[in-house]
Amino acid sequence: MEWSTPVSILENIPDPDPVECSDPFGVSPCGQHLPLQYLPAVAVDGQGRVGVMYYDTTIDTDPCDRNVVFRIQFTYSLDGGVSWEPPVTVSQFDSESSPEDEVHPVSFVNLGEYFAMTSTSEAGDGLFHPIWADLRGWEGEALTEQQITAGDAYTALITLTAANDPVVSMGDQDSDGDVDADDYGRLLACIAQTETDCEDFDFNRDGQVNDADKPLFCDCNVSMPAPFCDTCSKTTDCADTDLNGRRDDTCFWWECAGGKCLGTATVFPSDMGAPLGACEPDTFCNLADALLALDCFTGASACDRINIDAGGPLGACAPDGFCNLADALHALTCLENTSTCTCGESAMGSGPPEVVGTTSLRAVRAPLVAASDTITVRVFTETALDNLQSYQLELRVSGGTSGQFELLDIFIEPRSDYVFAGVEDNFTAFNVDTGQMLSGGLDIGAGVRTRPHAYLATYTYRASATATGEFVVDIPHDLSIGDQTFLVASFNKTIEVTDSTPAVVATAP
Repeated sequence: MEWSTPVSILENIPDPDPVECSDPFGVSPCGQHLPLQYLPAVAVDGQGRVGVMYYDTTIDTDPCDRNVVFRIQFTYSLDGGVSWEPPVTVSQFDSESSPEDEVHPVSFVNLGEYFAMTSTSEAGDGLFHPIWADLRGWEGEALTEQQITAGDAYTALITLTAANDPVVSMGDQDSDGDVDADDYGRLLACIAQTETDCEDFDFNRDGQVNDADKPLFCDCNVSMPAPFCDTCSKTTDCADTDLNGRRDDTCFWWECAGGKCLGTATVFPSDMGAPLGACEPDTFCNLADALLALDCFTGASACDRINIDAGGPLGACAPDGFCNLADALHALTCLENTSTCTCGESAMGSGPPEVVGTTSLRAVRAPLVAASDTITVRVFTETALDNLQSYQLELRVSGGTSGQFELLDIFIEPRSDYVFAGVEDNFTAFNVDTGQMLSGGLDIGAGVRTRPHAYLATYTYRASATATGEFVVDIPHDLSIGDQTFLVASFNKTIEVTDSTPAVVATAP
């Protein structure tokens, strides 16, 4: 069994200066009733609030007489004993051990044998019931050997309401009522020394916040949800605790190692890995992160996809659940020091993207195919564009009476009407599994002027042997529902796709 470092539940009361007193009775040393807090009793209600009652002689102003003045005090903790509220007085009247006869001081009265406290909870409120020996009605008469106690037993009801005294679990550092990724993330930031105001994270009270506080964070929060204090089987158990398919925080990189979640606080949201395909963050945002995002987009990366989500499209700082063009652009803008997405409390984001142009897209196909034939579908813009920096396409197939279309390949043909024809230092990536592709220039600040009906990409499909009827090859472009087609003029400026014309492919029986 291991014990934590003791925590004081009261402000330290300094010892008074030494006092020389006469001792005519020779009963006990003078100054015996200097300010004391003694005979504590503790109880925990059904919600986890911890209450402590105790005798307190702080109000006794004369340490030299034989008359000890005391009262009953109560204090409580809402976070499992990490911090304590200022004490309150429970007893209505002060007790005096020897109000008239100084020969019989309180040391002869067995107060501690009648001192206890229990607690219950009702409708979220904490109900504490202290009981104590009270001397308010004792006149200090002499006690015989058979009369070893004095005074009366008193009790009171102390109510801690759910509204005014909400239970705060140890580790709920943002006081939002739960212990979650935000709290654990702040602990990691304090360990990495990228967060200030970290005293409350020193759970073992050793004067510093470090790795030794991690297990205490979990051990003292038995109700802590996965991943922090439970086992994990995959990285998403650690990075997506609310199970919404998105990374909880772009400023923390996670791995599931040995069944436990290990988190690393990052300096930049786009620090998704290191050069040469290494998955661990390296405290930089650079080309390696952009390439990692492109590898993830194509399915070629061995890193956990959920860690390669630096933010949403068109400058949105919140993760969107995809590794795509947006993440590569986040990395490139961070490299150029033009990103508005940062880690820490100052992260404000760039706001909604600015629409600097509109266009519609068209998918063009061969008019009629036979079963088992290869179908070629090309995608074009309808209008000229003034400043296209990059784009991402997603095509989906629906319809047909029977059978299906299998996507074989996505590529860019060497055409003179290609939007980036003649542009150096551009990048492309393709993912046949998702039906997505992307292309753009490495120079984030520079776009190109395009002609009307400019070429974007080619998709090839094979109709199954049983394919009959009309199949529709569409270009979904509603980002609000997770579609993955968008055109970028610069990091947070978009060319809005207002409409798309699908390719309708009729298969002959």
